[in-house]
Amino acid sequence: MANLQYDDAIDKEMVANIPNEIRGLRACIPCLLVKTFTQFYEQGCENCEFLALQDDRERCMEITTDQFEGLVGVMDPKNSWVSRWIRVFIFYFIE
Repeated sequence: MANLQYDDAIDKEMVANIPNEIRGLRACIPCLLVKTFTQFYEQGCENCEFLALQDDRERCMEITTDQFEGLVGVMDPKNSWVSRWIRVFIFYFIE
């Protein structure tokens, strides 16, 4: 298996945290990043920092939803047709 490394186009700071649970997942409505409610509350949304979700339970409930279907994981956003198709090549990615 190939040794995966960060691409030059993706800064290490542009990496979101992977959800640490399967239950209780929520999606950010504007950007569709999926995390747990606790992660949104503690860390906010890396793609939508302007929404100020961090440390605001009410705002987290308003701006995220538990009504979504499916997940997509992209390993190489720069060269992935999937990332272009779903238009996520400019967002933060899960490490």
